[in-house]
Amino acid sequence: MLDIVAAARRIAEGGIAGCPAADGGLEPFPGSPRETITNGLVNLPERLHEAKRKKRESVSWQAEFTVAGSSLPSASALVENAKRLAAFAHAAQQEGLVPVLAITLRADKGTSALCTREAAASVLAALAKALAQVPVDHAALVLALFPAPDAVAPAVTLDTLRASVPSAVPLLILGKAGLAAPA
Repeated sequence: MLDIVAAARRIAEGGIAGCPAADGGLEPFPGSPRETITNGLVNLPERLHEAKRKKRESVSWQAEFTVAGSSLPSASALVENAKRLAAFAHAAQQEGLVPVLAITLRADKGTSALCTREAAASVLAALAKALAQVPVDHAALVLALFPAPDAVAPAVTLDTLRASVPSAVPLLILGKAGLAAPA
C-alpha cells in the first residue's frame, strides 16, 4: 500500500510535473465574471478511482484567484474555492492518492505588493479553515502556490505562508520563484 505521507514528500521535492488534474476545469464565478470557480466535484470519485487504477500516486486540483486591489478575490470566491479544494483533498486521500492543491494568484497590473500579500494570506487562511472542517491528513497533501506573473512572487513570502498555513502542512512549493520549503 502507498504511504501517502512519503509520496507527498517525494512529490514536493521532485515537483508536480506529470501530476494529472482531477478537476473539471475553471469557469467564471457566478456574479463575478473576473473570478473563477473550479468544477469537477460531481464525478470526482470516478476520476479518482480511475487515477488509482492507473497506478497514479497523486492528482491535482487547480484554483485560480484574481488579485485586484482590495476588491478581489471576493469573500464568496475564496470560501467556495477553498471548500472545493478541501473536498477534493479529502476524496483523494480516501482513494489513497496524494492531493496536490494547485493555487494560482493572478494580480492585475498595478496591484501593490501589500494587496497581493494580503490576498495570498486570505486565500491560504480560507483554505486552512476549509481543510479544518474535513478529515484530511495535512502531512499527506502538497500545497503548490503559483504566483503569476513574476511581479507577484516577491509579495508572497515564506512569512506569509507560515502565518497562513497550518504547521502540519509540511510541504510548500512556490511556483515561479522555484522555491520549495518545509513549513
